[in-house]
Amino acid sequence: MEYTENQIIDIILKDLYSAGSYSQYLDSKKREISTEMQTKELTKHNIRLNNWKLSIALIAAIISLIVSIFAILKSSNTIERLRELFHQNGIKDVTHWF
Repeated sequence: MEYTENQIIDIILKDLYSAGSYSQYLDSKKREISTEMQTKELTKHNIRLNNWKLSIALIAAIISLIVSIFAILKSSNTIERLRELFHQNGIKDVTHWF
């Protein structure tokens, strides 16, 4: 079957249009994948950052608890009672760091 010049031009133009459309499709997919990867990287970064924040908050809570316990011990006569108990049992005074 022989094609006319116009038919050949039409076929070439259709092929070029299809190739251009496919190229645009691939470009959009590339952008989509790139955006997904950037989002995943940001999510990983945020998770790491949140882990650090939680670790710091946990350390601060532990320090606060220790300070509170020492404050309670100092405010009551617990230290004096411990010193008396140690003294009665012949144990050297170890409560000086309270």
